[in-house]
Amino acid sequence: MPFIFWFRWMFPLLGVVFMVVVGSAAVAGFAYWLRSLDGLSAEAGRPVITRSEQDPIEIARERYAKGLITSQEFDAMVERLLKTERDL
Repeated sequence: MPFIFWFRWMFPLLGVVFMVVVGSAAVAGFAYWLRSLDGLSAEAGRPVITRSEQDPIEIARERYAKGLITSQEFDAMVERLLKTERDL
């Protein structure tokens, strides 16, 4: 008798609860994804700066500050970047 009770009533009920929870999480994730497509941060509503929108010299500064490149590499990068800006 207890097995029939679980099989007939509890499994379908748990299935519906599971679908509601997973479905609402999927809808929330989809809404978050749609907001990110607009270029707005879902948390603050401010524009999100992507790597392609950052200033290349600023990226070089960050890499130098983190110790990822040496001062000679930094100087060479900045010099090349400034030269290409002048050539445009």
